[in-house]
Amino acid sequence: MAMKLNLNFKEIFSKLSKSKSLKYGSYSIIMTAIVVALAIVANLLVDLTELKWDLTPEKLYSIGDETFKILDSLDKDIEIIGLFDDSKINDNVDLKEIDEMLNQYEKRSDRIKVKYIDPDKNPGIYKELDPDELKNISAYDFVVRCGNKIKVVKYYDMFEYTYSSDYLNRYVTGSKIEPAVTGAIKYVTAEYTPAIYFLSGHSERSLDSEYTIVKEFLDRNNFEVKELNLLTEDKVPDNAEIVVVISPQKDLSAAEREKLMDYLDNGGHAIMIFDPISQDPDLTYFQSILEGYGVSLNYDIVNENEQYMYYPNSPTALIPSIKSTDISSDLVNAGIPLLFPDSRSINILKNTKEYIEVTPVIVTSDKATGRLIDSSRGADVPGPLNIAVMVEDKGGYEVSKLVVFGDGDFLTDSMIESFTQGGIYLFLTTVQWMSDKQDNDVLIRPKKYEVRRLDNINQLQANMLAAVVTIVLPLLILGTGIFVWVRRRHL
Repeated sequence: MAMKLNLNFKEIFSKLSKSKSLKYGSYSIIMTAIVVALAIVANLLVDLTELKWDLTPEKLYSIGDETFKILDSLDKDIEIIGLFDDSKINDNVDLKEIDEMLNQYEKRSDRIKVKYIDPDKNPGIYKELDPDELKNISAYDFVVRCGNKIKVVKYYDMFEYTYSSDYLNRYVTGSKIEPAVTGAIKYVTAEYTPAIYFLSGHSERSLDSEYTIVKEFLDRNNFEVKELNLLTEDKVPDNAEIVVVISPQKDLSAAEREKLMDYLDNGGHAIMIFDPISQDPDLTYFQSILEGYGVSLNYDIVNENEQYMYYPNSPTALIPSIKSTDISSDLVNAGIPLLFPDSRSINILKNTKEYIEVTPVIVTSDKATGRLIDSSRGADVPGPLNIAVMVEDKGGYEVSKLVVFGDGDFLTDSMIESFTQGGIYLFLTTVQWMSDKQDNDVLIRPKKYEVRRLDNINQLQANMLAAVVTIVLPLLILGTGIFVWVRRRHL
């Protein structure tokens, strides 16, 4: 009887092993098991190694090569201290993003240590970090410390925001975590913080209301920003790395001119920005400084007549050509545009001294015209016109550097936020060139959150896309399912 049962089992197994249904079914089970196993292994690897891929267009969640250079060159220990309870990180999207970025700093360099201290449980931490109580440290701040030197990064300074039309709601539109943290690291590890002085006393445009982004970028790249009034100062301070003049509405005095010339003649650096002025005042003493460096201002407003080189319907809003120079090559290579809303042109003088080198940086087309604000000054200026030039004077013991722009709007907060950040990059690379920054003294820019959309499609294209999504794809899926079912029925 046992032999008979054994024989029946063998026959059954033999038939089953020859069954196509079992054969293909087994293949399906095996393949499913393999896929599940691979998924489990992949998840385990991700959990163990924290392996992640940042597929965002701007690499929002990754630190960049510029920061890598700085971290790899560190020779001092740095603490990054978050002043809040770290158990709150997982409940706050913004805090989690900051924490993940800080983890990348810690992993990249053994010199970086990140920790969190809850001020409610450790109220003495404020006094420990800021004994003189000068830094205005509060909860949820991040403090970057190297020895006794600290830099406070406010939580709200880690992001860019936009507001609803009624200003009742605020939305995060960009990340400034990397420039904020890397800038703080550069600050606390620097042996010396150079100063950039902004000239005042001539109705210049306000640094604190119109150029706050410029001020913020300079601060984060280890520059001390100060105001300079040469009517009350005996001279340009000795620690001045650069003197910046932004859109003066009035001329210098003779005494101010002498102080600026003395500074420049001894290896000084200056960035001078001039707007066209409707009152058209004479800037005689400014002109005399510029002429000493082979350039001069035209008393005009530039009209561009080449259609693709101005903003639609606004011939004075220039989208000019950018020459590849030491201060602008990065913009050229990246294809980042500039917009100069209202510009005056800059003339390059012909009788320039041999040791003075003048280079055009921003230019118009041949079709542009510099229309004089006051026609009694002479004839309009034909193109091509210079909107920005750079000058090197190699005739002294130290090289003097001067960059002149014919428009101040390109650098304002509103222009940078609404049109392009090209202006701030150009300004900062100018600063970098003037201060002879090395490769590890790089500029870190904020990253915009980007929503990819299907724009600029006509109604026919929209209807076709809707048909594909709602009809064609479902039919394909249904047809594939029916085909597989029929095939399996005949196995």
